[in-house]
Amino acid sequence: MIRWAAGVERLSYLLNNEEAFIEAELVSIILVPETVISNESDSYQNKDISYKLMTMAMKVSTKLSSCGIRSSIIHTTSGGASNKINYPSLSKQLNAANKMQSKSVVIIGENEIINDCVVLKDFKNNSQTTCKVSELPEKIRGF
Repeated sequence: MIRWAAGVERLSYLLNNEEAFIEAELVSIILVPETVISNESDSYQNKDISYKLMTMAMKVSTKLSSCGIRSSIIHTTSGGASNKINYPSLSKQLNAANKMQSKSVVIIGENEIINDCVVLKDFKNNSQTTCKVSELPEKIRGF
């Protein structure tokens, strides 16, 4: 037996509103540790920095999502038993965000974590600003 259900109100809204079909522009989230994280090292400090960066990225992603803004965290880890952490260079991450056709980029580093802020870079105007996470959705919409 196969079952399927859909909210009638949602389907009606989608059929009557063309804007609902337009996909929202993407905001990429980039993690940039100032401390060099070595793949050979399995130190507590490396894991702590990585954990803090990812926690902040999830906080930003959740904030954006709750405001209807699509986001993607650009972050890679190598597989295998060692579970090594790999942070591509800032330029490689910016290129990846550009290829994904991101509207803007949120850059998170260790200083941003300390100050509970992020760097917001707009690809269209090639400008950047620093703002609190709570102000981020308004700043993105202003670009």
